Amino acid sequence: MLKRVLIFIFITVFMMLYAMSCGDGGEAPDNDNGGAVESENLREAEEQLPENSRDIPDGLPEVNLGGRSFNILCHEMLTVEFVAEEEIGDTVNDALYARNLAVAERFNADLNVIQIPGAWGDRDSFMGTVRNAVLAGEAAYDLVAGVTSYIPNLVPQGIFLDINTVDYVDFTKPWWGEDWVRELSIGSRLFLVTGDVALSMWDCMFVFYFNKQLAVDHDLPDLYEAVKKGEWTFDKFTELSRTVSADLDGDGRFDENDMFGFVTTTGTVVNAFPGGFDMAITYKDADNVPHPQLDTEKWSEAAVSLYELHHRTQSTLTLPDGADYDTIVPMFQANRALFFPQTLSFARDLRAMETDFGILPFPKYDTSQNTYCAVVRNAASLLGIPASVSNPHESGLIMEALAAESYRVVIPAYYDVSLKVKQARDEESGEMLDIIRDNLWMNFGYSYSLSTGSIGNYMREMIDWRGPNFASLYESDFERRADEFNRFIDDVLNLE
Repeated sequence: MLKRVLIFIFITVFMMLYAMSCGDGGEAPDNDNGGAVESENLREAEEQLPENSRDIPDGLPEVNLGGRSFNILCHEMLTVEFVAEEEIGDTVNDALYARNLAVAERFNADLNVIQIPGAWGDRDSFMGTVRNAVLAGEAAYDLVAGVTSYIPNLVPQGIFLDINTVDYVDFTKPWWGEDWVRELSIGSRLFLVTGDVALSMWDCMFVFYFNKQLAVDHDLPDLYEAVKKGEWTFDKFTELSRTVSADLDGDGRFDENDMFGFVTTTGTVVNAFPGGFDMAITYKDADNVPHPQLDTEKWSEAAVSLYELHHRTQSTLTLPDGADYDTIVPMFQANRALFFPQTLSFARDLRAMETDFGILPFPKYDTSQNTYCAVVRNAASLLGIPASVSNPHESGLIMEALAAESYRVVIPAYYDVSLKVKQARDEESGEMLDIIRDNLWMNFGYSYSLSTGSIGNYMREMIDWRGPNFASLYESDFERRADEFNRFIDDVLNLE
């Protein structure tokens, strides 16, 4: 069944691309052999798909929930992870629709997604909705999908169950990722988790976009080859970015009307660099309890290098947080920016470019770093089971089923078709996406940073307004932040 779904998706996208290409040159020629062509395409697609590559049994029992409503609370920006009202011909939407239908029919449940405001400015009201329901003992929500940046604030208040105590959830399965589960846990407990059920996890992967036309114009070496050889480092990136700059309007100053090798903001993308450099914010002790600890020498060196890059390099344009869509994307599309780091979701906005763009992982700190590290922005969703649910094991059942079905159907549609076919413009970018996907980086201190004293926000603060003297900043307030972090952990460990 899975293989047929994947083949259908592959053929659908192929035919859409074929139709689009025909549109450029007038009407498509008549073809009396349409059935034969479709059959041949089907055969070729079938050959390209690995046999049962993702058809892994979930081991869930056949449980009849009697048609009851299974309520999933999420904020309005995350509804694309759960809501698909009908098939509309969009690859990912239709895969979500198929997933929801399969889970609902299998367990005789009505999946009811409740959408409320929950962006950063609405965080207090979103958390209040969850907290009030739990404290009132109301079984209003069976599952909650909240934003990584703030939803952990509810954990020490006892609002979520320890998912490790819930039946049916199997974290050894590939739709979760054991490394992520281990990093997000506190001791033996796990209150919030993410995985293939959350498309926002994929949308929030930080990547490096590069303008292929500018790369050719400035005779840059093969960047894909540099990645594959392990030579795509911070020094290599800065060396290449410095080769591109021009005062296009001739006014004697460099601004958004000119050309740059590197265009970025002082926003959350800055915090992707320490993760890309594999600079952990916390470590786990023998009991799997996280503790704050920074490699101060490496952080100091990186802070100076990043500050120089952002504020003292002519070939760099650093703009305020929020300028990505309004300023940087148009610059990149107009061939006035060589490198542009942002999340994978921006690939959709770049599809309208007339010239080509490529996708790279974040550069390594240096060649001694073993792997590339792909940071997931803290805007992705984390899933939790409210402590007031009527039947936590049913929540575990549906959560596991949604994750497994996402792994089988939704992720292949999103990744292999929507990204590697629709948005990435060359085969090499597809290879880069494989490298990025296979090297996702998560650290408890980064994911829980804003709930634990912002201990993971040092780099952004220095690039934004504090300056590059990391040692001074560390000495002045690390102890305060560490105390706040430790209080959070102690409160969690002392939960009944």
